[in-house]
Amino acid sequence: GIGGTGCVFLVHDREGFTQLRSAQAMKVVIGASNIPLLNAEYVMNTKISESAENVIMRASEIKYQLDGAGMLMSGVGTTIESNQFRERMAALDSIVKLHMAGYYHGDARKQNLLECNDSFKWCDLQR
Repeated sequence: GIGGTGCVFLVHDREGFTQLRSAQAMKVVIGASNIPLLNAEYVMNTKISESAENVIMRASEIKYQLDGAGMLMSGVGTTIESNQFRERMAALDSIVKLHMAGYYHGDARKQNLLECNDSFKWCDLQR
C-alpha cells in the first residue's frame, strides 16, 4: 500500500517464492527527509515489541541508503475491509493492550489494522 511517507511491499526470500511462511512486508521511504521518520517508527516499534509484541506488526530490520530506507516487518497481514462487530472488538482489544503497555498509536484507523493468522495487529506506528 501507499501512505503519506512510504510504500509497503510484500517480499519473499530468494529460495522461498512459493512458501507463504517466508513472506514479509517491507516499508520503503524515498527522500532523505523521510529517513528520520522511518527510523523513529523503527525505534518505537522495537520498544513496543518488548511489552506488546502480539498487537503490532514487528519490525525486524532497517536498512539505510543515501536517499531512502527500508524497514522489514515480520509477518504479513490483510487490511480490514468491513466494519463487522468481530473486527471492531478485535481493534478495541488490541488498542487497549497497546495502551496498557504504555503506548498509543496516534493514527488508529482500520487502514492501520491488519488481520494476521486470526489475530489483529497495528502497523504504521510513526506518530
